[in-house]
Amino acid sequence: MYKIIKVSIIVIALTPIAHLYGIRLNLSSSVPVGIWRLKPGPVKKGEFILFCPEDNSYSQLAKQRGYFQPGWCPGNFRALIKKVVAVQGYEVQVSNHVEINGQAIENSDLLNKDHTGNALIKAFNSSRLKKNELFALGTSEDSFDSR
Repeated sequence: MYKIIKVSIIVIALTPIAHLYGIRLNLSSSVPVGIWRLKPGPVKKGEFILFCPEDNSYSQLAKQRGYFQPGWCPGNFRALIKKVVAVQGYEVQVSNHVEINGQAIENSDLLNKDHTGNALIKAFNSSRLKKNELFALGTSEDSFDSR
């Protein structure tokens, strides 16, 4: 029992330090579970990003439905981790699935309802991405992402 308490105290003490060095723990199923390290710099296609969701009506509804947990982002959202699949200049088509520059993206089918039967709202319309825009997806079909 004393070893468990010692380990717990060490973990609690090291967590703020790890956070300062960009270390994050992901327990969400929308990307691989594990320990992640943030790195500064421009975002590239194929990389994973950590970001705060925009505080808008879509995100507020998602929070009410329990798609993600409360956190420290504006609007009381938890930061999300997603994979960047398109950046500036890419053509993104969203219909019943996602296509980037004419190529269908695997596991990108749009769902009509969530796991509790609530109707899902299509938030993105097809377009060519502009400067500072990107399109990000989770690695599971039911991920809360750019779709």
